[in-house]
Amino acid sequence: MKSPPPPPWIFCQLGSREHYAIPRLLHRRGRLAALLTDFWAPPGSLWHRLGPAIPARLRERFHPELAEARVLHPGIRRPLFDLRSRALRRTPWETTLRRNAWFQAWHQRRLHALLDRDLRGRPGVFFAFSYAAGDLLRAFRSRGWKTILGQIDPGKLEEDLVAAEAARIGAETGFARPPATYWKSWHTELEAADLVAVNSPWSAEALVRQGVSDKKLRVLPLAYEAPSAPRPREYPPAFTPERPLRVLYLGQIILRKGAHLLLETMAGLPDAPIELSFVGPADLPLPAPADGWPRIVATGPVSRREAAEHYRRADCFILPTLSDGFALTQLEAQATGLPVLASRFCGAVVQDGVNGRIIDPLTPERIREILTWCLDHPRELARLAGASGIDPSFSLTALDQNLVSLETELWP
Repeated sequence: MKSPPPPPWIFCQLGSREHYAIPRLLHRRGRLAALLTDFWAPPGSLWHRLGPAIPARLRERFHPELAEARVLHPGIRRPLFDLRSRALRRTPWETTLRRNAWFQAWHQRRLHALLDRDLRGRPGVFFAFSYAAGDLLRAFRSRGWKTILGQIDPGKLEEDLVAAEAARIGAETGFARPPATYWKSWHTELEAADLVAVNSPWSAEALVRQGVSDKKLRVLPLAYEAPSAPRPREYPPAFTPERPLRVLYLGQIILRKGAHLLLETMAGLPDAPIELSFVGPADLPLPAPADGWPRIVATGPVSRREAAEHYRRADCFILPTLSDGFALTQLEAQATGLPVLASRFCGAVVQDGVNGRIIDPLTPERIREILTWCLDHPRELARLAGASGIDPSFSLTALDQNLVSLETELWP
């Protein structure tokens, strides 16, 4: 008897999260029936010919490995939505909620043609990232599809942690709680998912603490492909004011990622030869050299190519995050042979004393201790750099094996 064909996959995501790693792997194996997204800009398409009329962040929404894949997206309606939101002066959270609902409604109107006509009613696996997925998860489930929610962060617990830190600081932090409807919608996503995929043990722990059954959770670590092998790093015999310890913080400069803790840390190391570089968009006010902080450098947002240069120049990468679903920057840093100093509230990339240091407890005092250790032990820092790289558990091969396991579990 002829065995049935393997189930198709439909993948749904807003933006270019994880560089489209999962749909790329599915397409490689001929299993991706469609990618549902908000914008797609192949080279030479109209979106590039329109130039600055289409924001650069949207023109970058493409991956060559998916050039032949079926991609459904609203096209020009996406930048028009952003223009309308700005014209109406919607708040960031209002814009997010309206965008998530609009995105789902656009794709729902096209499900009949996709599922009934093109796939002839054959069910498969539907995977969608959180916060813009509830309606679509229910729609696919009602048609017999197995559903996976890709939970991108630790949920409301993360918000509560950041809110408590904002109250502790009592200063302008740029933090604003989402409306209650945001979390109500999230709970409908959890209910409509057969499985919930998280990216780290920390996220799994946080979701269990919020009432999600551990039987429903699966840890699916992020994957990263290094563009090239890391170059050997050179460290001086000792760090001096002329050759300081170069510490890199790259990403959103926000309360949740602990940027404020670094400012508290540096205030307690007034004479240490440390140069702290903040690279990325800032929601928190950063001190300037003219204000008496000559050892803090703020660069602002950079391109991926420029980010690679910052990784190469640094001596260590620091991520004192209060909470992250994973933090891909850890893998980007490791791919360049850069030791990572990170809290435990993110992806489990760092092995303490092997390829970096774990900041535990997460306090300015502990960060000072670790930075002082780095200052006093440049040879040890070089040893950590020599052991840095992409562990096989964070490879695309490992991610693909995890996807196969999920499919086998859902469609035995």
